[in-house]
Amino acid sequence: MSASVFISYSRRNRPFAERLYFDLNRAGLDVWLDLSDIPPGADFEQRILPAIAERSHLVLLASPDAADSEWVRREVSEAQSQHKTVIPLRLAGRSGTMPAEWERLNMIEGAALDYWGTVRRLARSLHAPRPQLLSLTELLNLQVGTTADAAAELTGAEEVTDAAGRSFVKLPVAPSAYAMTWLFAPLAAPLARPSALGVLFNFTSDYPGSRYKGALAHWAGQVVEPWMVMLEGPVNRQKHEYDVRTDHEAEWEDCIAAGTRLLEEHARGRDRLGYYLNCLVPLAFEVGLRTRMLAGPRRVFHFNARKGEYELAADGWK
Repeated sequence: MSASVFISYSRRNRPFAERLYFDLNRAGLDVWLDLSDIPPGADFEQRILPAIAERSHLVLLASPDAADSEWVRREVSEAQSQHKTVIPLRLAGRSGTMPAEWERLNMIEGAALDYWGTVRRLARSLHAPRPQLLSLTELLNLQVGTTADAAAELTGAEEVTDAAGRSFVKLPVAPSAYAMTWLFAPLAAPLARPSALGVLFNFTSDYPGSRYKGALAHWAGQVVEPWMVMLEGPVNRQKHEYDVRTDHEAEWEDCIAAGTRLLEEHARGRDRLGYYLNCLVPLAFEVGLRTRMLAGPRRVFHFNARKGEYELAADGWK
């Protein structure tokens, strides 16, 4: 018999929580997640306690932010007092840095480093009806169907973006602890890895901003078949803007690691690459140091905020 799940998380780890919620549902589980931007303590008695009571398991997204959250700790404590099974996933923070009562549990390590492996392991342990979920990377490797088919599988619907007179479907790649990677592909195109790829590091501007649409439109003017992968940085939903905390070690390292994985797993081996750097210079520098980001046939574009357009910063296509 499959389990039912309550997801406990810090709002800073929302990208991972949202994706996990969707994929566990996709696996056939009953999952509860509070996605409101209202402080969780505002209606703890009315909504949170009954939701915990009605589920068999609590999945804890453990991170330094979750450890600092009074409400996350209260949710875990409440679940334990009701004799629920608590399954912690370590998203960020070294071993020994979480609350002692969390560390004593059988924590799943490295959840943000291998999201799809983690979600499948979790689905199996919860006896999900459909535990063997396919990732976007695996669907691309199969080369069967279209990007619209992949959207139906991964999101249940088509989220379409129009740019430069074309329609693009938005496909989820994978979350990290604090960020999320997306792929924009031509709607209903054959599902296969493209030879050319735009790479957008979207860590600045308002949220939800339109700058990614500008990057997509610009990239469509550079290549015949414009596919673009985007690393979307942490969001401050109270200020409605992207907000990566450079003084928060776990968050900063997570964003660097997410950028490194993006390049190594998706940008390697392309005939042409275009980098769009809407991010802090130190972040781009760190990712570049850890990869061959600037090697090979690539163009690097920088957004000129004064002009409101992308400018060529380096050209390796010549």
